[in-house]
Amino acid sequence: MLYNLLSNALKYSGEDAKVEFAVDLRGEFLELTVSDKGIGIPVNDHGQLF
Repeated sequence: MLYNLLSNALKYSGEDAKVEFAVDLRGEFLELTVSDKGIGIPVNDHGQLF
């Protein structure tokens, strides 16, 4: 899952774009955040995601 998030962020963000990866421990939970400036998913397709 993490590999997929990072590879998609890198693939769809462009050559000079910044991709950020953060790790935070919140009690018993580990929070992983991937942030990018990629093209994203069109709003019309959001309903099909989950």
